[in-house]
Amino acid sequence: KKALQPRGSVSGDPSRIPGLLESIKQLELRGITVKYERTPWYLIDPRPGSSAAGLLGAWDAISMIALVFTALFTPFEVAFLPAGTTEDPYFYVNRAVDVVFGVDM
Repeated sequence: KKALQPRGSVSGDPSRIPGLLESIKQLELRGITVKYERTPWYLIDPRPGSSAAGLLGAWDAISMIALVFTALFTPFEVAFLPAGTTEDPYFYVNRAVDVVFGVDM
């Protein structure tokens, strides 16, 4: 039998993807073995309909807000505001934005 090496892997149960089991059966009837592996927990499946798709969209929105904040506020902060301290509320906002970017990496 020939072994088919997929480019990607199936996250979780192959029956979750419509038509996949039928395609696997058709390939096996032709003598092609299909192997799939469960993806690691830390990989996020971005395809619509996956369990993490909504979470990924929300995270993209949070990242975009942090990016726009940095693009607009940092030049203003450097040009017009005095040097900040840990008592300054902008300090904590900037650290929160740093956390968003750190987690995003």
